[in-house]
Amino acid sequence: AAARAEPDADWGFLWSRREDVLGRVRTTAAGPFYQATAYPDGSYARTVHPLIHRAWHEEAARTRNELLWPLAQWRTLEDDVSGRVLLAYWTVFDHTDDESRYRFWFLPIWFHGRDADGDGYMALFPVGGTLHEFLGRDRIVFVLFPLYAYSELETMRTHSVLWPIGSHTRGRGVEKFRVFPFYGRSRARDRHTRTFVMWPFWSAVRIHQPRNPGRAWMAWPFVGRVDTARESTWMFLPPIVRVTRSERQNAVRVWPFYESSEGERRAFQLWPVAGWVALPGESRWYALWPVAGGRTQDDGERLATQWRVLPFLSSWKAVPRSTPVDPDPEPEARFFSLWPLFKSYRQGEARQWTALNLWPQRTANPFDRNWGRLWTVVERIESEAGAELEVLWGLHRSSRHADGRRTWSMFPLYEHERHPETGRAWSVGKGLLGRRPGPDGASWRLLYIFRFGAPPPS
Repeated sequence: AAARAEPDADWGFLWSRREDVLGRVRTTAAGPFYQATAYPDGSYARTVHPLIHRAWHEEAARTRNELLWPLAQWRTLEDDVSGRVLLAYWTVFDHTDDESRYRFWFLPIWFHGRDADGDGYMALFPVGGTLHEFLGRDRIVFVLFPLYAYSELETMRTHSVLWPIGSHTRGRGVEKFRVFPFYGRSRARDRHTRTFVMWPFWSAVRIHQPRNPGRAWMAWPFVGRVDTARESTWMFLPPIVRVTRSERQNAVRVWPFYESSEGERRAFQLWPVAGWVALPGESRWYALWPVAGGRTQDDGERLATQWRVLPFLSSWKAVPRSTPVDPDPEPEARFFSLWPLFKSYRQGEARQWTALNLWPQRTANPFDRNWGRLWTVVERIESEAGAELEVLWGLHRSSRHADGRRTWSMFPLYEHERHPETGRAWSVGKGLLGRRPGPDGASWRLLYIFRFGAPPPS
């Protein structure tokens, strides 16, 4: 990081350049409208709020650009380039190769590109055309959609007429046919055979899997049944009442109001009053849904806990798993938000507190990057190197540092700096009257242009 800027590089909300206690070199100008930051990891960001944001890391070969977000955004990652303007999306997978795979979509009308095999495609919706690598399909051909469509996925070939009414699919071990909603049948030879008649009134499935053979059927809206080697379920007025007994789960549900479950998924819910659900590695709870709720996730290395009370309160913290060496570890990170007043975030020894807070989410996002500084009237940051406070984009700044140095300013009226070794420096009106200590004594400044006393330190 660059060396710390001298105190006279601070011109309040007009212009300033300084290194903060997180090691970032920050340049700000025009109040909340301009900010440029050089980070200790070698990355950079420059923003004219809320017009344009640009971030880049030269060694990692990545850039991010946002223009009048959410109007437009584009990024590069090594040789990959992708972006969006309104509903127009594009991706070039290797911009150094003229024959690279690429795609351009102007949703929902125009699509064209080149696939991984080098084959080109284009389509004008709903008139007709060909699409490759779209909606999970290898290839889609359509004419006057929904009049006719054809798709390919590995060995499966599907023809559709007046989608979703008529459809026929054939592939390795798979065959499907339907005239929706009158009749449909699908068969995966080693897995199941499904049938419906006058959907949703009658549907059935026969399961062929050796480990869990059986059948299921539903006569909607009256009754349904699942009967396999591992599960027995009855449904009444489906999907409202469901009673399940299986190797892994015993449950009674009256959707959406009541649930009592035991097994791999343990739950008790009396919606919307209160409820909890416990799964392997995760648990959730709520009260007066959707007002209050929370979640705990355990990935084996750390325990992440979050809770919220809409719309005002939200909290999150991540704690390493306890060990014999450290049975009560400190949280790795914390986040707390009181919307719309403030939010705070801690990562290790680094802490940040900002007000106001119109976007209460914990993770970085385009909304905060482009718009957040316009209403960040107070910001406080803290680390092992010290702490800093900024009010109204530089109208007031104060700081304390690990070496004992302290600063305080109210632009443009008064500023001072106190150092344990050199003493106290101060200035009134940015040079109308000022004093700065030096190795040979104090230097004085009067009416901006007159200097006397010892030579000022360089």
